[in-house]
Amino acid sequence: MQNLRTRPHRRLLVESLEARRVLSATSLTDLNSALDTLAGNDAWVAPETDVNAPRVVSVRVSSHAWQSSYLDRVDPALRAGFPMSALASQHASLPWTNVDQIQIQFSEDVEASFDPSLVKVYGARIADYQSLFSVAYDRDSHVAKIQFTESLSTDRLVIGVRDRLSDAAGNQLDGEWLDGGNQTTSGDGTAGGNFYYRINVLAGDLSGDGVVLGNDVTGGLLSRGKSVSDDGYYPLSDLDGS
Repeated sequence: MQNLRTRPHRRLLVESLEARRVLSATSLTDLNSALDTLAGNDAWVAPETDVNAPRVVSVRVSSHAWQSSYLDRVDPALRAGFPMSALASQHASLPWTNVDQIQIQFSEDVEASFDPSLVKVYGARIADYQSLFSVAYDRDSHVAKIQFTESLSTDRLVIGVRDRLSDAAGNQLDGEWLDGGNQTTSGDGTAGGNFYYRINVLAGDLSGDGVVLGNDVTGGLLSRGKSVSDDGYYPLSDLDGS
């Protein structure tokens, strides 16, 4: 029978019930019900062990220079940054001129094992960004914020989080990601697995197709002079989040 921590004065009651085969050996519900009925009050049962692995549930980009009204518009839920899931495609270029933050949100608190060295950033133009950013973790929001020393310029980035990251129960990060797909949460259902996420940066690429052409310029001109409260305002054309 599963080990249960009950109050000492009820042990004889449980043993009696088991001897008469009143309780199923695997039924916690029946055990609680019988104790309540015969003892006249609630039984205390130890909580189940945490077996859920932490996952990545969102990736956001932001800038320390973005105005609060802009954050209200692009991220009304948390006012933290632009959710990558709002792009037409994960691989669509980020058009902003001043992105200097990447925020990774986990499904649960991972403070107990968090170490900035578990977060990696690589690029095509700059091979290794490790000396160009710092990482801070917020236990309340479960967000690891990557703060770059300068605004990101044209590059193809890969953000990585090692699966040595774990929750308080020791469950390792379930981090596998289907690159470029429509996945919104990391993982394959089994604890363990590094998280790798690709982000492309190309200032002015409003269409997100990887090149800056006349249609991008036209889109910017059509949005010129509009503010977040105006009809026809397009957040991605506000290249500095002002």
